[in-house]
Amino acid sequence: MVEWKDGATASSAADAQYWLAAEANLQLGVRIDSDTQGYQRAISELAQLALLPAADLTSVQDTEFRTDVSGLDAFFNTPALYQ
Repeated sequence: MVEWKDGATASSAADAQYWLAAEANLQLGVRIDSDTQGYQRAISELAQLALLPAADLTSVQDTEFRTDVSGLDAFFNTPALYQ
């Protein structure tokens, strides 16, 4: 969760590194945590976010960004962190 929160204050050019780090931590969590509900979806959303360009999103990419961020805010319990 630290990487997800830290990414919100990073420059848009650096967001992906935080999202990929959060994804890696969740991947580890899948193997060692006892309650992994929602991990796979969050992993997928983080991976999708990391693939988006840092700027000049198309309308489709912007919708994907908003959908993924909304899902991740719900998962991490960080309402409107990236808005």
